[in-house]
Amino acid sequence: MEDLQAQTRRRFRPPLLTLLLLLAGAWLRWRALALDQRLAPDEAFFSTFARAAAIKGDWWLSGPLDKPPLALYANALAQVFVGPSELAARLPNALAGILLLPLIFALTRDLYRHHARALPLLALLLASFSPVLVASSANAITDGLMLTALTAAFWLALRNRPGRSGLALGIAFACKQQAILALPLVLWGISQSAPFSWRRLLRLGGALALCATLLLLWDSARPGIGIHALAISNNDPRALAAVTALPNRLVQWTVHAADLLWPGWPGALLLLAATLPFFRFASGAPSGSRGRQDLTLALFAGAYSLLHVVPAVPLYARYLLLTMPALFPLCARGLLICLHKLRISLKLQGHYLRLALLPVVIALLLLQPMREPDPNAGIDRLGAWLAAKPVATVIYDRWLGWQLGYYLGVWHDKRLTWYPEPAALLRDAVRLREFGPRYFPAPAEQDLTLWLRPLQEAGFVVNLAWQQEDYVAWRLDPPWRLESECPSPEREAPD
Repeated sequence: MEDLQAQTRRRFRPPLLTLLLLLAGAWLRWRALALDQRLAPDEAFFSTFARAAAIKGDWWLSGPLDKPPLALYANALAQVFVGPSELAARLPNALAGILLLPLIFALTRDLYRHHARALPLLALLLASFSPVLVASSANAITDGLMLTALTAAFWLALRNRPGRSGLALGIAFACKQQAILALPLVLWGISQSAPFSWRRLLRLGGALALCATLLLLWDSARPGIGIHALAISNNDPRALAAVTALPNRLVQWTVHAADLLWPGWPGALLLLAATLPFFRFASGAPSGSRGRQDLTLALFAGAYSLLHVVPAVPLYARYLLLTMPALFPLCARGLLICLHKLRISLKLQGHYLRLALLPVVIALLLLQPMREPDPNAGIDRLGAWLAAKPVATVIYDRWLGWQLGYYLGVWHDKRLTWYPEPAALLRDAVRLREFGPRYFPAPAEQDLTLWLRPLQEAGFVVNLAWQQEDYVAWRLDPPWRLESECPSPEREAPD
């Protein structure tokens, strides 16, 4: 009995290299979380809804929301317990990013059973030091939680846990709708863990349907337009990209895929290594069941890529995160093939390559690219300066949107209006029968001539009222100075 217990403890004792990689990856994510950086526009958008829930009690997330609520609720709960701040808004993704690392290790280990022990270590190495994954764990958008839940769904499918896998996939879908695109990968994982049976399929579908039903009920009870209708409106997948644009879109997507592994040419080499198992299988080289795994992962990554390159949708780098559960194990396989060839050619023993992993980890820690200077530095000071203006001060906006609204504060009492073009702003500025000053904030690099000159021609006095770092704010004084001089409602803006 004692020998059996000792064997069990050894079996579940993580190797030292595994712990080293997990600690290194967790440290990188905490370091990224600790950086003092303002929220980007997308982060401000989601955090505005979460902050309203945490402070105002608006748990219906009322407003033009196009994403499911689960990641936003996690954001809101973090702000409830930690306090409304940028760190609290990003905390759920940081924790999810750390949890993702052991999931990648376990997923790769169970995906390639009876394979070299170095394979899950290589996958963990790639995930721990991927700059894109590190950055995505230190933001407040919905991709981080979705990716962790999705990876858990794939791993549970491989472990023959269809009900739990369906629940994890449903949780991922409740964070971001794109998670449903990984359903074929989860179904394939279930088919690998045991012979096909309708019972197991129904358990997966039942758990997934339960999450989808709860989400639909929430969406139908929520005031305003539905999140799915708005998501389709914002990203219409039916419009196809022009044929002439496809080569450039494919190159852009490939560059994003390489950057997911590492910036520049090292990422390109790693991405090339990910194709080696596929070409080895296609050439007829003996690979056994591993060849089928390689082919399936490659087909999923390829099909997912086509679904983004062919439609005329924006090619954001974060859209590639969903391929990570397939791409990283596949890339680890390619690296292992290269290392195996290297070991044979140099006549090295396997333990020498494992010993070389420690200096590799140290080098990757030292070479980890630092975050660029905060591109949004100063938006908080601009928001605080505008928030100190008198009640009902008019603020015209074109470029700052949700970001400025967030930094004005949850209880701000200003009239913030967004305008898409100068003519619309001029028309409303002239029609507004008030004589108090108004403000027009903008990024400092923007050329405001087309916006300010028509206002000056209409009699507005335009002065630079605030300038700091990357933002400016112009004061617009109307041509009338007394209430009696305000124009009548019939007055129109000049052509």
